[in-house]
Amino acid sequence: MSRRIPKLTPRVAYAAIPLVDQFRPPSHDDLTRLFRSTELSQGDPGQDGVGKVKRMRAVVEYALATDRTKGARMVDQLIQRVRAVGGFRENSENYIGQGVYIELRDAFRDGSFDLTPEGELIPRLLDSVPAAEQDEVLRVYIKRIRQGASDAALVTGTGKDLLEATARRTLDRHRREYAGHDFPGTLFHAFDATGLPTPSGKLLDTANKEFSADPRDGFKEALYLLGLQINRLRNKEGTGHGRAFPSEVSDKEAKLAAEAMGLISELLLGDSE
Repeated sequence: MSRRIPKLTPRVAYAAIPLVDQFRPPSHDDLTRLFRSTELSQGDPGQDGVGKVKRMRAVVEYALATDRTKGARMVDQLIQRVRAVGGFRENSENYIGQGVYIELRDAFRDGSFDLTPEGELIPRLLDSVPAAEQDEVLRVYIKRIRQGASDAALVTGTGKDLLEATARRTLDRHRREYAGHDFPGTLFHAFDATGLPTPSGKLLDTANKEFSADPRDGFKEALYLLGLQINRLRNKEGTGHGRAFPSEVSDKEAKLAAEAMGLISELLLGDSE
C-alpha cells in the first residue's frame, strides 16, 4: 500500500526550495539521484557552474509547469532525505532552521497535511484518509507521544484526542456502531470489540464515586492503581530467566506494562532533573 503524499502546490514547491542549502546535505550527487528517481532530470540544469539552490529552483519550476505528481514525489523524497541527515533536529549541524520549517509546515497545512517538527507528514483530517490507512496515521501520533510531543495527544482535524479517535477507529474496523456513545461508552465498546477485559459495572460505579472530584488528582489516583496492577503482574510466581514479567505475559503486554512503569516513575521523580 502506497503512502499518501501531499499535492505539489506553488506554495509547497517554493517553501521546499530552502531545504537545499549550499552548506548542508543533500549534496549535488544526492540531488542528481533525486531528480533522476522522480523522472524530473529534464528540468535540471546540471551542476556545472550552477549551485544546488538554483538546481532545486529550476526543477521545482519545471515540475509545477509539467508534472506536479512527480514534483510531489520529489518533495516528499527530499524531506525524507533531509530528515535522515538530521535536518529536523534542532541540535544537528544539518538543521534546516525554524523559519524554513514553519514556512514549509504552513504550506502543507493549506493542503490538509501536517509536517511535524520531526519531519513526518500526517494528514490533518483523519476522516478524509482511507480506512485502511488510518491505523498508520494513528501510529504516527502514538510514536510522537512516546517521544514527548504532547501536542500529538490531539488528532488534528478531528476535534478528538488520540484515545477517542483510536477507539472510534477500532469500532469502525470491527464494524461496530459508536453513534450516540459518550467517551466512556465508546472506549468500553472498543475494548469489548477487541476482546479486551472491561471493569464490572460495580467497579466503575465505585471508581466514579471515590475518585477525586479534581480530574488532575483523579488521573494520578488512576496511575497509582495502574502501578499496583503492574506489580501484581510482575509478582506472579515464575518471573525470572532474564524476563521482567512471567513467561505467560506476552511481549506486547510486557512492553505496555514497562512503558506504564516509566510513566509512573516519571510522575514520582517530578521536576528533579
